[in-house]
Amino acid sequence: MNKTNETLERPFTAMENTSSRSRGDQDYANYWSVQSGSDSQVFRWLPDSCGKELDGDSDSDSENIVTIRLTKQLSDWVRGFSGGKSVQPFVLFLAVLKLLLHKYSNREDLMVGITYNADILPVRTQCIEGVQFNRFLAEVQNALVQTRKGTVDPLPPNSHFQVVYTYGDGNNKSSEVGDSLTVEVAEEKASFSISFAASANICDKSMLQRLSGNFTMLLTEISKAQDNVVQTYPMVTGQEQQLFASFNDTSFDYPRDKCIHQFFIEKTAVNPNQIAVRFENERLTYQQLYDKCCDLALFLQSLNIRPDSLVGLCLERSVEMMVGIHGTLIAGGAYVPMDPDYPNDRLAYMLEDSQASIVLCQGRLIDKLKPLIKEGTTLIALDESWNEIAARAEALRDQKKTIREDVQPNHLAYIIYTSGSTGRPKGVMVEHRALVNRIDWMQRTYLLSEKDVVLQKTPFSFDVSVWEFVWPMMAGATLAFAKPGGHRDVLYLEDLIQESGITTLHFVPSMLHAYLDHSQSRCDSVRQIFCSGEALDNKAVAAYKKRFPRAVLHNLYGPTEAAIDVTFFDCSRLKTPFVPIGAPISNIQIYILDKYNNLQPLGVPGELHIAGDGLARGYHNRHELTSEKFVNNPFSPGKRMYKSGDLARWMEDGNIEYLGRIDTQVKIRGFRIETGEIETILHQHPDINNCAVVVQGEGVEKKLLAFYLAKDTKEGNVVKLAAESLKSFLLQSLPDYMVPAAFVSLEEFPLTPNGKLNRRALESIDVQMESSKAYVAPHNDTEQRLTEIWGETLGIEAKKIGVDDNFFELGGHSLLVAPLLSEIRDQFAVDLPLNTFFDVYTVAGLAEVIKAAEDQDEEELGDIEFEEFTL
Repeated sequence: MNKTNETLERPFTAMENTSSRSRGDQDYANYWSVQSGSDSQVFRWLPDSCGKELDGDSDSDSENIVTIRLTKQLSDWVRGFSGGKSVQPFVLFLAVLKLLLHKYSNREDLMVGITYNADILPVRTQCIEGVQFNRFLAEVQNALVQTRKGTVDPLPPNSHFQVVYTYGDGNNKSSEVGDSLTVEVAEEKASFSISFAASANICDKSMLQRLSGNFTMLLTEISKAQDNVVQTYPMVTGQEQQLFASFNDTSFDYPRDKCIHQFFIEKTAVNPNQIAVRFENERLTYQQLYDKCCDLALFLQSLNIRPDSLVGLCLERSVEMMVGIHGTLIAGGAYVPMDPDYPNDRLAYMLEDSQASIVLCQGRLIDKLKPLIKEGTTLIALDESWNEIAARAEALRDQKKTIREDVQPNHLAYIIYTSGSTGRPKGVMVEHRALVNRIDWMQRTYLLSEKDVVLQKTPFSFDVSVWEFVWPMMAGATLAFAKPGGHRDVLYLEDLIQESGITTLHFVPSMLHAYLDHSQSRCDSVRQIFCSGEALDNKAVAAYKKRFPRAVLHNLYGPTEAAIDVTFFDCSRLKTPFVPIGAPISNIQIYILDKYNNLQPLGVPGELHIAGDGLARGYHNRHELTSEKFVNNPFSPGKRMYKSGDLARWMEDGNIEYLGRIDTQVKIRGFRIETGEIETILHQHPDINNCAVVVQGEGVEKKLLAFYLAKDTKEGNVVKLAAESLKSFLLQSLPDYMVPAAFVSLEEFPLTPNGKLNRRALESIDVQMESSKAYVAPHNDTEQRLTEIWGETLGIEAKKIGVDDNFFELGGHSLLVAPLLSEIRDQFAVDLPLNTFFDVYTVAGLAEVIKAAEDQDEEELGDIEFEEFTL
């Protein structure tokens, strides 16, 4: 026995003489089945190339290796601690490796193969939330003991381990790397060396270097305190911290002492005759718009509007909307947009919650709003009452009244209500300074001029509309309004863009797809397009030039709680299969953290936190929610950061990849799944234009459903792609438990009033599970009884189940197999092994197995050839 195996043997020596085989053969077989179960194998423990494309043609035998040597101080601690705990160092290193994998993957079920003699044995443990390191170490030790007991039975054939761990004196080498990550600890005289190796087409060398650094950091932190909860240990190295600091070095001076409306006033003085606003046949110059806004501002101040006063705006897209917004801002108030298309209940709640004392509207909306406002609220129709407003302003001027200019950058500019998890919208309060920082950055980066025409089509209850209203006014550009509802009409927008000479516009990605699919001609005037509000996919990036040949596409990201946008990406620089959300804008910092506020390493997902000058004040009348979401910033004491609820990761070039919402993380059959990850892969299918993955059902009935827009789908002709083909495509990149149970082709996606994908509407669609096979009726009594058992198990009418249908295509999964086999045992007096069902998954095939079991003994049953199927 070489030194490696002697080392591995030590923890078991005391038990060797007493560990007689007290369990039956089946118990040992069950042990290995659990330890090396396939569920724990199909998982990506490591992040991928962090935005760098690996060479798919690289030699699989090519190997990257990184070796580190522990300091004498840390090595001495390892030996001393291990001796005090009566565990060998190899157990400690294995525990640290498993903890590292847990923190990388956020997976509790951890399985690592360890080398022993000529075998690689599975060691499976659970890293449960809240467990202390000392307890976790004991559980790893116990798992090793159980593994040693199981070695008298052979390992299942063709076993594969994604992570293999070896411990020895440096002379013993593990088997070929293949597609595994191997970690080898060598015990030297004064220290320990640790080698991390992986195939070149799995993991590049920089990833291994980060992995080794994070491993060392974890071990160092554990050496300081062993009673901490395992999830609380930091693992980011000093070098990574410096890298993240450089990504967040965004400091840039801006007019901190100004309010947003002051830029409009300045541009009016410079070029009063420039056209400011176009709406259908109406035109207003900067001077005309300014005069109207000043009339309204003086009128509002006479009604006691002052800094931080809230003015409700319930207006359809129009010149009145522009006057209402800027008039309110010049008066010192904050505007609160209320979409007239909202249901009355929602409008009533917003009116009540905001306590807006004045609501500006249009005459045609008076009857809608009157029953909704509380007593004492003043309802003013800007169109019908404008002569009265102008006369009142003139009378005030005759009395030597002027507009008070007491609003400051720390006062509110607007409150926008966003959906809330409680079912009630929440009002996000944004101050002038945050908005000025955002718009100043946008002008410096994308530079509008007097020659530009910006399209205003975003509903004003959506925060993207804010930059459409104020950015052109900062630059002296023209703002062209789409007609009410026009933002949904592709052909109307196409005509408007061409007729108005639009140079700058925004699309929600869903609408960009619709525009590209249904527009009919080129729009040569457009020079820049901005996308935000949803994840932008690379298909849109590849296709937009056919309609906008002279435009550059920019991907922006940001929640309403941080002044519209906080990151930006120029899509002309796209080199990855996904579209990054980019890097932080000026005076914004992005932190990607675990739930204990530890920085996540490069490429490792975490919750995106936002800090800096763009943060909102908080939620109106929601102090507890504000405290929950706007938290202390541990990286800048005394300041705040916003918990976005978005899952993201840093890329090596300083850009960020958006991975979806944390609250779309689902758990199905014990697996944590990010639906955004499935969508990213499915988007890459050549015959799919857009897709969304949602969850339906509860408990064991919970399943993933994929909805998609096929490339060749036209109005009135929905093209369906073969489900089996889509599953095969996904299985090239995803484990089987992440493959949806059904794929549904739609003519178009349901959208919210803001033009975003309406996931709740998708979740409510009744989807019937269908087989890809032609229906074949049962041929005999056994097949008939099996269809009835399947129907009861799956909740499907037996007469709809054909004998060639795939159990898993019909919505079956691993948790339903055991009760199904139990029913078969009761009805046919046949006890089938669990694995049989994963090989034979049709009624016809199962009937054949049952017949063989009835006619032959168990040994002859093993001679039946089963078609291979991987669950």
